[in-house]
Amino acid sequence: MKLGVVTQVKQATARESRVAASIGFAFGGLVPIGTYVISHYEIDYNMSLLGQVLVYVGAGGLIYSALTVIQWATMMFNGNWFKAVFFVTILEGLMVCKTKTNIAFWLSLVALLFLVIVNGIAVGCTLSSQEKVDEENLKEEKKELRNLRRQNKNDV
Repeated sequence: MKLGVVTQVKQATARESRVAASIGFAFGGLVPIGTYVISHYEIDYNMSLLGQVLVYVGAGGLIYSALTVIQWATMMFNGNWFKAVFFVTILEGLMVCKTKTNIAFWLSLVALLFLVIVNGIAVGCTLSSQEKVDEENLKEEKKELRNLRRQNKNDV
């Protein structure tokens, strides 16, 4: 099920989706936060990047986040995948960019916040959709159990 951006935001923030949204923000938001911390505080840029394991962990975080954000950006830019790729590249790049200026630092934090929100809502919406399917499945199972009980009573 492919929901639009606004529908995902509404679904993830609906009252009945609070638990799913909370879990979604915890799981979806952790990756950009971890990537930010790794890129700004844990990687030693004076050493070779190839020999540092955390470089690969950070790259994995960027890819994880980029895949979600690119879906959203493609929808927001009316299916323009090319524009979405560059939007995501700029956004993810701003987040991990480590510079000496205050402006770049604040841009990096704004990008981080945006990525936490997008990833959190996307995961929250997925969990909320799964919860609705689970509830429907439970209703069907209960209905089947009631029918089996009735059938057993009639057989006795």
